[in-house]
Amino acid sequence: MEKRLAYDDEKLAAIGQAHPAYQRLQIIPGIGPVTATALITAIGDVTPFKTAASGGLAGIGPREHSTGGKPRLLGMSTRGNLYLRKLFVHGARDTLRWIVPR
Repeated sequence: MEKRLAYDDEKLAAIGQAHPAYQRLQIIPGIGPVTATALITAIGDVTPFKTAASGGLAGIGPREHSTGGKPRLLGMSTRGNLYLRKLFVHGARDTLRWIVPR
């Protein structure tokens, strides 16, 4: 099982190395090869999304309920890709583990 997992990891990294967006995503802390390839697969071309507000397309942005010109951001939407959300949460948790001292 470990041989098969190592082979799959190598193959995933080899496929990702050919994509320039994959390499840019790998720079972000908490995003590894699996998350980068899942994000590229779910969204497609990530270059038009230059701001964090476009994260709503993946279903990872906060829900908004604004009235009278006063923006009010609610919790995270659950309409998007569950697998991506799970990967982002695990990546953030892993990153915080190394940043926040215990």
